[in-house]
Amino acid sequence: MTSCSFKSTHKITPNLYLGDAKIARSKYFFENNNIHGIINVTSNEPNAYPESNDYLRVNIYDKPSEQIRPFFQHVFEFIRRHHSLGHSVLVHCQMGISRSATLVIAYLMIDGHKTLGEAFQQAKSVRQQIDPNEGFIRQLRELEISLFGQTMTLERITFLDLSIEESSKVVMDHVLIALEDFVAAFADDASLQTLDMLKDKLLRLADKVKRDNVTDLLFHGICKCLRMLGDDDSLDAEARIGLQQALSVLCTFYNVDIKDCLDNLTNTKEWNDLCIDVPLVNRWINYLRDKSSSVDTSETEFNRISNFDIKKDIYSTNNY
Repeated sequence: MTSCSFKSTHKITPNLYLGDAKIARSKYFFENNNIHGIINVTSNEPNAYPESNDYLRVNIYDKPSEQIRPFFQHVFEFIRRHHSLGHSVLVHCQMGISRSATLVIAYLMIDGHKTLGEAFQQAKSVRQQIDPNEGFIRQLRELEISLFGQTMTLERITFLDLSIEESSKVVMDHVLIALEDFVAAFADDASLQTLDMLKDKLLRLADKVKRDNVTDLLFHGICKCLRMLGDDDSLDAEARIGLQQALSVLCTFYNVDIKDCLDNLTNTKEWNDLCIDVPLVNRWINYLRDKSSSVDTSETEFNRISNFDIKKDIYSTNNY
């Protein structure tokens, strides 16, 4: 394994790592970073090397309803025990974004008596993609109150932190980022599990967009994603499929017709003012318009998208 594979993990402190399931399968990584303690925060990822390492399983799903707070003290004690032995510890879930990040933040709060804001920023400064779900953030806020006797972090630390209202622009910016992540993951041949997670996040964020902002959301989303595409190659074909599927989810969610959205887009002054390869983008738009004619926006189709067998269906019917 080369060092580039280590991009899936980050060193939060000199002997504490936060990563995903991929890095948790790397014996080379363990041996070269003195890792002997592994906290596996998944329900289905096997412990890769139980014969040579010490594992703590935190069997929870990345759902706001899950109770992660009861594990905070167990995780703290596990990490402290290995640190006292001179060992490094890896905390991982499937993506290293929500579950494992929550436990690392909780550890930093307990170990250093840090506020939620301080611990979150410490982890975020190293691993930008961390994004605990709203239920986990609420439980971290409860931990902060138990440590300090009051809420110390008065600012909103993530978009899913529901304690503070955000402006419409900020809300839409978060949705656009989620839309771009979805399209990029699709083009990068991400797993169905990853796409399902990103689709769920996209819908959770979209649910916060006011109805009168939907047109702007879709306009900016299409422009943002089309700007991701370069030459008209096979990777762009995958990105176009991902964009069409992501738009179909949003349009179904808001009961908006994709073709009407595309027609409105290409008739705007903003569209004409975009500094992009117009012929190529027009071909992409025509592709999206043609493909949308086959998209069933009924409740049955929305449930199918929600179950997310999209990629399997596409690969069985298209040869891109």
